[in-house]
Amino acid sequence: MSLSIGKNFFIREKISIGDIKEIQKNNSPIQLTLWEKIKDFFFSTGKEKAYSCIAKLNNALTELNSIEAKKHFLTLKDLASEEYKNHFLEYCYHDNYGEKIKVFELKDNRWETIIKFDYSSDENFFSYRILDVKITNL
Repeated sequence: MSLSIGKNFFIREKISIGDIKEIQKNNSPIQLTLWEKIKDFFFSTGKEKAYSCIAKLNNALTELNSIEAKKHFLTLKDLASEEYKNHFLEYCYHDNYGEKIKVFELKDNRWETIIKFDYSSDENFFSYRILDVKITNL
């Protein structure tokens, strides 16, 4: 049994009971919510790899380091179609102690931040936020 969602005969999403059980088992509503916000950023050929990056960013929240986060972020940016690449922001600033902080940020279509992570150049500081879940490692 499945549930069809959509207003149009041709544009319809189906969610099966198996999908719902998988979501409950993996406790992954953040991953799906995040994916819904950015799935249109990617061509159909890159969606599977993009979803995999989102899953790795989401499922590794407590184990994620700046190197892995940057790798997955840049992969997502590479997979995004040209019209959405500007949603992937990279910038730097200096904190109150003169330390250089690198920032990577992903904005959705409403220009709200959905992924943001920053880290010091010596990687002693790493902060990561996905939707409203924030993890800070010192």
